[in-house]
Parts: sequence; C-alpha cells; structure tokens
Amino acid sequence: MKKSLLLSGLLVFLFACTPPFYFKQPQPVDEKTYSIGEVKKIPVGSAMVSVTKGSGFDQYIITQTVTAKVPVYPWPVVTKGTLWQEKGTFEGHKVITSTHLLGGSLAFLINEDGTLATKKSLMSMTVANPNPMAKPLPGTYLFPTGYLPQHLFKKTKEKAMMEGGFKTELIYSGKSGNTISVNYREYKDDFARPAFYQQMQYDLSENSVITFRETVIKVLHADNNAITFEVLKD
Repeated sequence: MKKSLLLSGLLVFLFACTPPFYFKQPQPVDEKTYSIGEVKKIPVGSAMVSVTKGSGFDQYIITQTVTAKVPVYPWPVVTKGTLWQEKGTFEGHKVITSTHLLGGSLAFLINEDGTLATKKSLMSMTVANPNPMAKPLPGTYLFPTGYLPQHLFKKTKEKAMMEGGFKTELIYSGKSGNTISVNYREYKDDFARPAFYQQMQYDLSENSVITFRETVIKVLHADNNAITFEVLKD
C-alpha cells in the first residue's frame, strides 16, 4: 500500500513538472496518380486512375515491444507490430499515435525514417491523474525516452487516410479478345476494404476511348500484361 502511494505521488510530481506543448494538426491532402494528357503504362492489376481526398499521412510499425513510462499506472505496454499513424507535426518532427493503445492518447515524436526525434519523444495527451477520483489533466506532455531504442519504428508503404477521407480508383484487370476489364473501387475513411465495388467491360473494337462517370481515357495499347493510356478528362 505504501509503495503504491509513493509511486502515485512520484507520478503526480513528474507530471506536474512536465510542461504541456501543442502540436500542429495535419491538413487534408488531395492526391491523384495522373495528369491530363500524360501517357502512362501500368501492369495488369494496377490503378489506371487513383484520386484520394484527405490522405497522404505516413504509417509506421513499431519494431519491438516496449513499456511506455508515462504518469499512468500500470505503465502501458506497446506491442510489437502495432500500426501507428501520423497525426501532426511538432518542431519539424512527426507525431504518431495508435488507436489500439489508450484510444490514441499515447504518441511518439519521430523523424521521417522512424527514429525517435529527441531525448523526450514520448507523449501523453490528456493523461488522467493517477488518482482515480481526480479529473483528467488537459494538455499534451513530453516525457524522456532515453531507455527506448532509437530505431523503434519502421515506415510502411501504405498511406493513412483521415477520418472523412475518400478514395476512388480504376483498376486494369486484363483483356479478352478486344474487350478490356476495368474495376472501380471506392474507399471511405480508410484503405482496409472498398466501400463500393463495380466491374466494367469496354469493347475497344467499337471505341478506343472509354468513359466512367466524368473520367475519359484513351486506350493506346492493351494486353494481358499491361495497358498504355492517356487521361483526356476528369
């Protein structure tokens, strides 16, 4: 009992001596994989056209299991392989969080390559007071990370999508005779699985220009390995 009270008192002291800071929230990023009039060649199974609204945020995988020493007892354990997403920037460094841990209230300050940015790279956002009867303490706080390995995170190839984000893509699926197959996929909020899916077929013997909604594409060459095309209008 005495040990528990002593630890709680120490955590309160450390928390009180750690000044809060505020990081810059990210802004939605709109991206597309093509330009009007540009001739492109892509392999079968790839996106001819991809448009994303509200994306562009990097994701990282934590490379080993560690204990996060923040003013919450018991200290939370961060499990190896957990996915962490970019949520903003602070003094030129990235702020990443994981929704799998404390509802995203724990974060790290890292460099582009996934290394810890400073000697104080562990963040606790709106951390609750160790006293369960007390109200949560507002703000965001930085804590030392000298006990953690420097190369703690590894960047993934996939980007994260903001809440409310939207992505559409046209996937080239191959050719049979003079007919090509194109799949339309639509994603909302994340890239885990499409919210809407549609299969289309276009007979190139009738017209080498294909249209889907407002997107107009001229097919220059197509076979079961790849397609060469030009986006005329979107």
